[in-house]
Amino acid sequence: MPRPPGAPPAELRVSEPHVVVVDGSNLATEGRTTPSLQQLDEAVRAYAAEDPDAEIVVVVDASFGHRVDASERAAVEEAELHGEVVSPPAGAIGRGDAFVLRIAERTGAAVLSNDSFQEFHGEHPWLFDEGRLVGGKPVPGVGWIFTPRIPVRGPKS
Repeated sequence: MPRPPGAPPAELRVSEPHVVVVDGSNLATEGRTTPSLQQLDEAVRAYAAEDPDAEIVVVVDASFGHRVDASERAAVEEAELHGEVVSPPAGAIGRGDAFVLRIAERTGAAVLSNDSFQEFHGEHPWLFDEGRLVGGKPVPGVGWIFTPRIPVRGPKS
């Protein structure tokens, strides 16, 4: 039976409230050389539309506000002041990735990222559990497409 228009794909459908931690710096840089707050906002809104029961926590690297275009810097500061995005404390070991994974581990959340977090596989084996990692890509003329994924193992894992 086809899904109704606007309904999330079966692999993303969850019927109860749950947490999704967004690797904001990763999605804001997808397909780009520098991060874009606008692209991150579009990704988060698109994901929220597909998974309306998700409580979304957006994490960006501590340097995010300095790396976006100057025209977006004030908006990044506002987003941080209003709790729309959070960043790890300056000097945190593992930077934003470690912070994303600690939040996800503590809350049992899925992580929305295209990163495989190879250096963290030993510390966070749950990354390989079904449903714990979701990837997303903007497709021209279509919008953001999200899909469950499994981390790629590499020399660091």
